[in-house]
Amino acid sequence: MKNLKILVCLLILALIQSTTLNYFMFFRVKPELMLICLVLLGLFLNWRWALAYSLFLGFLKDIFGVYPFGVNMLLFVFWAYLLKVLSRKVAIEDNLILVALIFILVILNSISNRLILFFCGKIIPLGIFLRVSLIEAVYTAIFMPLVFKAFSYFKFFLQNKEESTQEIFY
Repeated sequence: MKNLKILVCLLILALIQSTTLNYFMFFRVKPELMLICLVLLGLFLNWRWALAYSLFLGFLKDIFGVYPFGVNMLLFVFWAYLLKVLSRKVAIEDNLILVALIFILVILNSISNRLILFFCGKIIPLGIFLRVSLIEAVYTAIFMPLVFKAFSYFKFFLQNKEESTQEIFY
């Protein structure tokens, strides 16, 4: 039941990313909520569930995005794997480290998407790419504490629900 709630929340998050965040664009760039959620799920969940959710997030990003289908699915699974390897070697517990990690991840995701589009024959001018990538990374890093607060509230809500049902049955 908990996994179904997370899937529904990810779907709602993807809809918010593709619709509501259009009103919060800054220089025609909006924050990457799906990458923020990928980092949070990758750091706080079991490896198998984080991998499954990253695949689902990539699928949603491919559906609502402009990149060729399957690109974000592959990249999101790779980022989840990279986060799991990194979290085993480095303690990622401070919010400042999370913000820096998300900033770097958004830049790497932008570079990867640009390279894939370049090899598909679609060329994006370098100036536009740099402007969009840097603004998107900064905007996402600034937006991250709000999403982290909502995530911690949702996590707290799930824990309280489970504890209250356990008290009823015991």
